[in-house]
Amino acid sequence: VQGVLIAFASVYGGTETAANILACRLAEMGIPVEMYDVSVTHYSYVLSDAFKYSHIVFASTTYNNGIFVSMENLLHDIAHHALRNRKLHELSHHNLQNRKVALIQNGSWAPASGKLMTEIISGMKGMEILEAPVTLKSTLAPGQDAELEALAKVLAASVKGEEVVEEAPAPQDKPKGFVCKICGFVYESDTLPDDFICPICRRPASDFEPLA
Repeated sequence: VQGVLIAFASVYGGTETAANILACRLAEMGIPVEMYDVSVTHYSYVLSDAFKYSHIVFASTTYNNGIFVSMENLLHDIAHHALRNRKLHELSHHNLQNRKVALIQNGSWAPASGKLMTEIISGMKGMEILEAPVTLKSTLAPGQDAELEALAKVLAASVKGEEVVEEAPAPQDKPKGFVCKICGFVYESDTLPDDFICPICRRPASDFEPLA
């Protein structure tokens, strides 16, 4: 399936919230999405869909300086199946190769799950990690919705076989006004009266220049 499987392990809900936001953004872009909470779903269901989907997102909180137990077990099981199938030369749908992967890590103090998940995934043949992990500190910080939006765009473009289109920044309005060359006071207006006197240094209008 050309789509995205999101497997998450959450303790206090922050990781789950991020996974849900990512899933919503992907769905809005027309990408098929399947989600599993690995804390409550038997690994066999997640493992089955991991072999089906072209792209996988693993999202895990950090637990005792490691990966949350259920996510760690899932990743090791996926790695075990990938190694076993490669040794048996099974090139069927049971072979986890040529998958694109993205990561979300969470941790209140020192998030470590992203690095550890990367180490496990890097040991599997043909698993490409698309982006650096999105990092949460317990909950989504202001502005992190944009990070998830950017990750969704990267995943959607990869699913569709397209290049990520960077949006041009919105043009900024040029500041209007005049600045005093002596003290730096700024007079905000389109025009500067000829008889204007700087309220700070008492210099005349002739000592002002337009803002750059």
